[in-house]
Amino acid sequence: MITMQRVSPLNSSGFSLVELVVVVSIIGILLTISTIAFHDWMMKSRAEAQVTQMIADINSTRLRAMTAKQRHSIELDADRYTFRSYSSENESIDEGKLIAIPQQVGFRLKKDSSSLFTGERYEFDQRGMMQDIGDVLPIFIGYDGNASQDCINLRVIRVNAGKRSGDLCNDK
Repeated sequence: MITMQRVSPLNSSGFSLVELVVVVSIIGILLTISTIAFHDWMMKSRAEAQVTQMIADINSTRLRAMTAKQRHSIELDADRYTFRSYSSENESIDEGKLIAIPQQVGFRLKKDSSSLFTGERYEFDQRGMMQDIGDVLPIFIGYDGNASQDCINLRVIRVNAGKRSGDLCNDK
């Protein structure tokens, strides 16, 4: 003979509303934390990529100056940089031919912790050497996070990525 048992709603298996709310809250907190960490990671990655791209572009222009045996220049603005080439020694720095469209940057280019670049031009001679920059020209990326490289040191014959330390760019 089959007997039927009556099951009380209080003894049924499943999740209560309180348990469900606690689990959903924990998942929401974890998603918020991971979203913040992901955003920070993306910003750090973008800053490092900008430094790497600028170094590649500068070295490419330096190599172009050496192989073509022509003067070239880089113009630095807060939100872009531009390269020019010159067909003669007599050509003024303003008359050079644009090599490519100005490269927009995601993080502003700074001379130090407070001042931005505003159309400064620096010249490479026919040997690819920088002219009139002194010992070193630091270019800081306007990123205040913890990137492994967030500045560039331009020197007469080389370019290095660096890590900011106050108003100094220490080579990596």
